[in-house]
Amino acid sequence: MRKTYTHFGALLLALCLMLSARAQDLQKQNPSSFLNRMEDVAMHSNGSGLAIGTAGLLLKTTDYGENWSVYSESLNSTRRIAAIPETEGQSFLLLFSNQIQVTNDGGATWTTSTFTDPYEGGSLSFRSLPSNAAMYAANPGQIYKSVDGGQNWSSVTPDLGEDDLKSLHFTSEEIGWCSTNANDRWWRQLAGLQ
Repeated sequence: MRKTYTHFGALLLALCLMLSARAQDLQKQNPSSFLNRMEDVAMHSNGSGLAIGTAGLLLKTTDYGENWSVYSESLNSTRRIAAIPETEGQSFLLLFSNQIQVTNDGGATWTTSTFTDPYEGGSLSFRSLPSNAAMYAANPGQIYKSVDGGQNWSSVTPDLGEDDLKSLHFTSEEIGWCSTNANDRWWRQLAGLQ
């Protein structure tokens, strides 16, 4: 009986050592001292990034996430953030429930965008930014496009019938795809949305 316990103990010790060795592969970059759940992160290729959390938290990094600092705690009801391409690492887009804000100075100041068409369809939660010349944001019922750096947005929604949008991705200024909740049609190509 003693031999069985010895073999079981050795096996358990070996298993614990293997698991602890595997745990060293991950590196924690968000210290737990921020008492918020993180919702989204956006990073530019130069290492400048912003992350949003619950309760209005905005974190900033300039070194690819090695270090984060609290930048703001007043951005309530933010849903998504995106890095605007081709902007030297200073421009970001924030999606709120029914509002879009843009910064061109790394988050120091934010400008609220204008919808040129009536806003409809629920909370903004999808975005695709293939370039700074064409950006897309969407909610379950509408797709909006900006061609002026995010300042003005107009509806470019194709006929989706009764379907709700579930995701959105553009590879260029005019070609992209969206998924909907249709029974067996999950992807639709969107081309030439003006």
